[in-house]
Amino acid sequence: RVGGASEMEPTLEDGKMVLEAWTRAINKHTARRAQTVLSTMEKLHASKKTTVKPDLECYRHVLLAMSRSRVPTVGHNIPRLLKSMEDNQLSPDTFCFDAAIETLKNCARHSKSDDAEKYARATEGMLLRMELQRERDSESVIEPSAVTYTNVIQ
Repeated sequence: RVGGASEMEPTLEDGKMVLEAWTRAINKHTARRAQTVLSTMEKLHASKKTTVKPDLECYRHVLLAMSRSRVPTVGHNIPRLLKSMEDNQLSPDTFCFDAAIETLKNCARHSKSDDAEKYARATEGMLLRMELQRERDSESVIEPSAVTYTNVIQ
């Protein structure tokens, strides 16, 4: 809310609705636009211009939009996105890790050879991070599935 009426302030549900819409859109820019919406939400909350703070579901929507993208460079934002989650005291769950792994796999598949190798290694690294998180975090259930392993192998 910047100088406006509090009843006009977008809610968390409004933000989720926009993010979810970007996951359903068929457009090569959807992942970038979802990331922009999330980034705006984070910046507004950090600057105290709103009390709306992105939650785990917001990050899930962005990661899902990224996993559906065929833009070969979309995966370079995965580390920043996961760091942002940590900064907001949120831990990625199985869905987040699976979407991140699928994004990196797609980037490897659609990139030129040097970048493809980089994304392939990042895919393996994300699986290792997922397994470490599973061992560390007794509260959440993080479990790689057959699909997870298949995405890493591909």
